[in-house]
Amino acid sequence: TPLWSVGVEEQFYAFWPLLMNKAKNIPKTLLLFIGIYLLLKVALQYSPFSSVYHVFYITRLDCMAIGGLGAYLVLYKRRMLNIIYSKPMQIACWALFIDSIVIHSFHVFSILDHEIYSLVFLVLIMNVSTNPHTIIKLENKFLRFIGKISYGMYAYHMLFIFLLGKLLSNLLAGIPNTVAMLIVYVLTLSLTIAFSYLSYQFLEKRFLKMKRKYTDIKSSCQPTKSAAKQNKLTPADATVQL
Repeated sequence: TPLWSVGVEEQFYAFWPLLMNKAKNIPKTLLLFIGIYLLLKVALQYSPFSSVYHVFYITRLDCMAIGGLGAYLVLYKRRMLNIIYSKPMQIACWALFIDSIVIHSFHVFSILDHEIYSLVFLVLIMNVSTNPHTIIKLENKFLRFIGKISYGMYAYHMLFIFLLGKLLSNLLAGIPNTVAMLIVYVLTLSLTIAFSYLSYQFLEKRFLKMKRKYTDIKSSCQPTKSAAKQNKLTPADATVQL
């Protein structure tokens, strides 16, 4: 079930460079894209083309564009980072995040819920990964280990929930529900972490090594500034071309 998002990511990676390569002003392009995407969702929701609306609803390219805006702000150190890094903003987003897990899912309009969640997650991700004064720090040895195997955990956890549900349904029949749920949660988490670690060590690492063949290789020969200027290239552009 979780692997639907992997398909969405592939669509995003296929489409996004085409848009960014044509963009003269990245933030305006992203905002325009998000606006058009939302308008299309609204128009298609009340049209007879329900299958087309479903595609727009599932692919969520506008949510990824929201992530792109965050990346732009971090890369170019825009002033809006001061708002995103502020303590009131962090507290509000953490409160909304915890409330949506513990109490009830956040809901305003079904057509906008994913976008609102994207903004909340964007603030949280930007703070824990790029803000030196984040109110919640996630940097420790255990979480780094979990982060390393997180793709496997994401991919395999539903499989273990299903298998344990089948295997333990009769064994836990006479046990109090709270105890049974605790056993299921502990076993699911333990098996998922163990299997994800094995997957990372013996499967995923091979693909991570393979991807190095497709990364940009910068030449050790750095052009002089005058040579780069003659060719109307920045030193970085000239390096990539070399």
